[in-house]
Amino acid sequence: MTFDNKCGMYFPETETAPDEFPTKAVQESLDKETIEIWKNFFATFSYKSAINLAKKDKQPLKVYWNNIADFKTDLGLDLASRLDKDPERTLWLGRCAAKEFAGDKKDKISLQIVNRSADSSPDKLTALQAHKLVTFEGLVTSTSNARPKIINAVYQCARCLAIVKEPLSNMESRRIPAPLECYRDQGGCGKQHTSTRFNLIREKCDYIDTQFAEIVNRKTRKGISCSLPTLLIDSIEVGQTVKVTGINTLAVPERADGIPRWYVSVNSIENILEDIQKPSNEKMPDIKSAIAPGITGIDAVKEAIILQLFGGVPREDFDHYARGDIHILLFGKPGAGKSTLLKSAMNLAPVGTYAPAPTYGIEGLIGEVVDNGGWYSVKGGEITLNTGGLLCIDDVDAIKDKVSAFFEPLEHQTVTLRARGYSRRLPAKCSVLAAGIEKQVSEPFRQRFDCIFKIDSASRVKGGYKRPSPETLEEIRNYISYARTINPVLRKDERDYLNTIDYNWRELNKVQRLAEASARKRLSNVVEGADIEYAHKIIESAVSSEGK
Repeated sequence: MTFDNKCGMYFPETETAPDEFPTKAVQESLDKETIEIWKNFFATFSYKSAINLAKKDKQPLKVYWNNIADFKTDLGLDLASRLDKDPERTLWLGRCAAKEFAGDKKDKISLQIVNRSADSSPDKLTALQAHKLVTFEGLVTSTSNARPKIINAVYQCARCLAIVKEPLSNMESRRIPAPLECYRDQGGCGKQHTSTRFNLIREKCDYIDTQFAEIVNRKTRKGISCSLPTLLIDSIEVGQTVKVTGINTLAVPERADGIPRWYVSVNSIENILEDIQKPSNEKMPDIKSAIAPGITGIDAVKEAIILQLFGGVPREDFDHYARGDIHILLFGKPGAGKSTLLKSAMNLAPVGTYAPAPTYGIEGLIGEVVDNGGWYSVKGGEITLNTGGLLCIDDVDAIKDKVSAFFEPLEHQTVTLRARGYSRRLPAKCSVLAAGIEKQVSEPFRQRFDCIFKIDSASRVKGGYKRPSPETLEEIRNYISYARTINPVLRKDERDYLNTIDYNWRELNKVQRLAEASARKRLSNVVEGADIEYAHKIIESAVSSEGK
């Protein structure tokens, strides 16, 4: 960074300080030019009906980035370049232009930039992107409750009693800075802040609601804090994967000697819809050989894990919810190969996480409510962050005194977090593959699992086995992803056959989940009698191994 004495600012080494800052007249001319460009843009791409609809429904106007990129003008910089150079002011001028274009300057219209390709990552935003428009994809790991934010602070000068306003557009801390002087252009006496005192008049300040969310890179789990405007509050949930477009902004520190931090002032949030392609070869790849190829003698365990990767179909009837995700619990002495199985299954899952219980703790697995000085935020645990995926919990016996926290997410696939009167319920729709030492966890915890295997009979291959290649693993993940989009149905004959099995209601649900997974494995839309028999066989194998 270099310091320019002329303008009193620091600039990156790759940039140079401007020769001069625009005067008020020049800035007004540039603003009028930008407004005209926006109005020409709205006319070119027929946005008038969309603007009127946004006004009527009091919703933001969605502006498509491909339209902006395609729009060319003879007036200096094009719209895309202006948004890149000064996004905050250009978007504000766009709102003004939208109101003028609609012929009504009274209504407030906000603009949202959508369909912009990701150009960064939440863990790689730096000073080189300061106050620039950025787009990235990430995982939502925490969200706060809505809180008021002052955008225009109103003060009274203790010396002359004048009322002055101080805009705080990028203020993201609890500290509200006072004016540097009693501004003469607002009717003040002109005294500096060192010569007078300013009293904040809270009831006259201008407020908006805002919400904070932490969005991270799914792989590195590093990310950035994001500030959501009023129209986007509660639009995202912990565990969602979203695409964010916003302005990388520097926050005012809490204290005078504090360190500033970066945050993203969010303009738009879009849900990511995964484009899952049908496999070119509909024959199921050899998944069994890819699961811990160095361990043999546990074919039933591997077959159960394969069904877990495909999963069943969730069902909701009136006041009852039946999960489709399959949970498996492995018991065995240390060195039996449990950790190897968990890591191997995690690598095969389209979305998977390996989480040793002693390292993560109950808060890291389930989640927690964080008190941020009176404002609360919910930080999701791994069971909420692996939506549609597989969570592999190793050494689950290390938290045997707290496993009751798993009862709700394992059975109902929700997590309820409470602290000091604040409560939030999060979805926890993932499969759990847990491992531990026998007789170290409670019976109610064990009952939440579909299959429980004791794997002391496993043996290890001493070299000579072939590890699956990255291409094979990717082929398996793609096949599983496509199969999970199929929802096989249980016909009347198969349902009657299922009801002939001498099981209670909970156990019949287990058989149905495993049978649906078996049908998905074949890419079939129908559950056959053979699928039910196969599921029954897997459960019987688990019961047999547990009784050894």
